[in-house]
Amino acid sequence: MQRPVKDVLASVSCELASLASLTAALQAQLSPLDPSAPDIEALQSLDALTQTLSCLAGFVSTIGPAIPSCCDVVLDTAISEIHLFALAQRLGGGGHQLGNSEETCELF
Repeated sequence: MQRPVKDVLASVSCELASLASLTAALQAQLSPLDPSAPDIEALQSLDALTQTLSCLAGFVSTIGPAIPSCCDVVLDTAISEIHLFALAQRLGGGGHQLGNSEETCELF
């Protein structure tokens, strides 16, 4: 399977942005009213994860358009490392869009 690098980066950026949104929602649900709660360090780590995912999504989406359209990448080996079927489909350009499927979470 082969795709243009800029398309792969766009897919990765979308995945990172989606994960940032999911972690932000989780953070909002878990945030204690008392900032001195014992689990505050875990919540701060979750906040760092959310911010990092968001920054990486922006970074990848910004560099993608700078790559010439003629640059393709063979994805077979990389896709074989992804054990979540829907994610592998999205990154491989299979048309299975995030949020458009019957499943947005694969349990294992």
